[in-house]
Amino acid sequence: MSLEIEKLVGMGEIKTGKENEMLWAILGSCAALIMYDEEKKIGAMAHVMLDKSSGVAVRSGKYADTAVPEMIKRLINNGASRRKLKVKLVGGANMFKWKSTAISTIGKRNIDAIERIVIDKGIPIVSKSTGGSFGCKIKYFVDTSVVVIRYTDGRTIEL
Repeated sequence: MSLEIEKLVGMGEIKTGKENEMLWAILGSCAALIMYDEEKKIGAMAHVMLDKSSGVAVRSGKYADTAVPEMIKRLINNGASRRKLKVKLVGGANMFKWKSTAISTIGKRNIDAIERIVIDKGIPIVSKSTGGSFGCKIKYFVDTSVVVIRYTDGRTIEL
């Protein structure tokens, strides 16, 4: 199979993908939530910027508490099985170490919120690479459910 479509998932966005597609993002303190049905080869990525919305989210992918339910809805609408959904989680780096304000912990808060919500929804987190102090570029290949992460320090890993 050959890759036909590459989709950038910008900050605050959610994008879905299917067979022959790759979703990618560039992360710092933001988190990439990847949710998928491996058998149906359907997946989605949210580029989560903040842990909690104020109740009105213009972009549902911007907040952990709005991204998770929206992704579940989109995946099921595209043919995924709710009981077969799995999650991979990337990002949430501490990009602001030098600051001692609330912004210095936003990466950890993003990851903690996503984990809490996903677990509450009964969706297993099968792998993750979170925290640290380096940004990264991630590529999620829907066909194989593989996530390739290239960190700004030169490391590359696969989930």
